[in-house]
Amino acid sequence: MKQLFILFIFTMNFLAQAELVWQTKKVNLKSKLGQKIVKVSFVVSNPTSTDVKITSGKVSCDCMYLTSKFPLIVKAGQKANLDAEYDTTGKLGLNRGRIMLNVAGKKETLLVEIEIPTDVTISPRFLIWKAGSRNLKAVNVQINPDWQGSIDKVSL
Repeated sequence: MKQLFILFIFTMNFLAQAELVWQTKKVNLKSKLGQKIVKVSFVVSNPTSTDVKITSGKVSCDCMYLTSKFPLIVKAGQKANLDAEYDTTGKLGLNRGRIMLNVAGKKETLLVEIEIPTDVTISPRFLIWKAGSRNLKAVNVQINPDWQGSIDKVSL
């Protein structure tokens, strides 16, 4: 019975050592028009009495990369930042990515959502008339207020 109690205490101590508390596990960001790199940061705290090591991390896409160095050690009773950057080149609309971490042998996943604006949106993209039809059709053109360009010509 004594051995079982010691094993229980040892196991509880080990589990407590690897327990980190994330301020949030999902970030929702909006990039500015023309912004190429969006900085992403997660805050993590270690409420335990021992240091916890995040041994490695990887991202789910080539458009995001981790700027934090590994292993990342979160000191006992302290906070740390896990930082990444998202490259918006060639991307529009809502983009999602994941950061997968190895925290003291346990897997942890953080989610990133970034809304990337467009300069001009035209809808619908195509208009189709049936032969002989004289019905009016409308096109909606929305211009982002931050866009510095101009529309010089519209053709049908």
